[in-house]
Amino acid sequence: MAVIGGGPAGSFFTLHLLKAARSNGFPLKVTLFERKHFELPGPAGCNMCAGILSSRVVMGLQELGLSVPPSVIMGRLRRYMLHWRQTRVAIEPPDPTRQILSVFRGAGPKLGIVPPEASFDTFLLSQAEAAGASVVPEHVLEVTFAPGEPAEVRTAHRHAAFELVVLASGVNARVPTLFGMNYQKPPTVTMAQDEIRLNHPSDPGTVHVYCDEPYGLLFGGLVPKGDYISVSLLGHGLPGRSLEPFLGALRERGVLREDPERLCGCRPRVAIGPASGFYGDRFVAVGDAAVTRLYKDGIGSALHTAKCAAHVVFERGIAGRDFGRYYRPIVQAIAHDNRYGKWLFHMWEHAKGEGLLSTLGQRALLAEGHLAPAWRVHASLLWYMFTGDAPYRSTMLGLLSWPSLRNLFFAAGRRPITRSKLSS
Repeated sequence: MAVIGGGPAGSFFTLHLLKAARSNGFPLKVTLFERKHFELPGPAGCNMCAGILSSRVVMGLQELGLSVPPSVIMGRLRRYMLHWRQTRVAIEPPDPTRQILSVFRGAGPKLGIVPPEASFDTFLLSQAEAAGASVVPEHVLEVTFAPGEPAEVRTAHRHAAFELVVLASGVNARVPTLFGMNYQKPPTVTMAQDEIRLNHPSDPGTVHVYCDEPYGLLFGGLVPKGDYISVSLLGHGLPGRSLEPFLGALRERGVLREDPERLCGCRPRVAIGPASGFYGDRFVAVGDAAVTRLYKDGIGSALHTAKCAAHVVFERGIAGRDFGRYYRPIVQAIAHDNRYGKWLFHMWEHAKGEGLLSTLGQRALLAEGHLAPAWRVHASLLWYMFTGDAPYRSTMLGLLSWPSLRNLFFAAGRRPITRSKLSS
């Protein structure tokens, strides 16, 4: 079978499928097509991602008998610092035992100096190859599907037939022409992604989140990665040079004490809905090519969809009816959960501005800083929103729960916020 795309989705699918085949003594050949060289710095090796591994990715790797090598781990994220109007609020993890890591997808920024072995995607792809997959460094141009016949895969230099084709190319790569399928890529929005370096060391365990400037910003984050920092901006109609006002606002707040050295930048697209026609006879799409969690934990979604698709292939079959019965509900569940995510981010967009909701939210967060960790409801909910470490549905239900409403009620009686404060 052929897997198109050697990023996390393609590698995870390959690893799970070959693990199942090996456990059952079933010989299986997998050819993985990936034209990028992840061991290279800059755009040549990067998959344009913030590079945060949620706890479910870390646990998913452990399930495969793998762990992230120390050379790949750029940071262990222990808290988020929210800069919200006049306040700074420390958002601590509800469960300190769950690991969240920062990594580079390729070998770091274009103008940086990062060893090739630091690439997370290189690590995953090498594990898939070690498990028995054949890696072909070519771009697939087209795939032809015919009823009852193996799929014909063509690159610039070869032409071969495969019993199954798995599309794992994401939303930023060019999808091959799929003759005989009605596949359409997911709808997307554009975000800004940059890599910077500071002369003074940053806190390696803290992600700074800022949401005030520039206009249209939903949220922006500074993710520490060793000597570097990844900057991610997401919003509506952000200007082309949105990074300058964002970094300028952080300098005014004292988060940055100098003008950073900019090393690399891109404007990737992120999926905001599911693909159509994401499965058929002898065909299935996984990862971003099918569906992903809204704005957060894309690598976790790649792991989940790839694992489920591999299970269907090995346990059920490769016919369209098999994927329709056992894989489609998985994609639909993620898409349904994203509806709760849209409501949460819509509420956040209103809460981060001016007005009563914003004031109550700030007061509640500051008040929770003096409570026991188990009572810090809104801080926990923001942690889950920022990290994607819990379903959006459970986050929404938590927001509407009695403890949440109780903390908001008591926050209404607090004194107005007149100066910058720190909750810790």
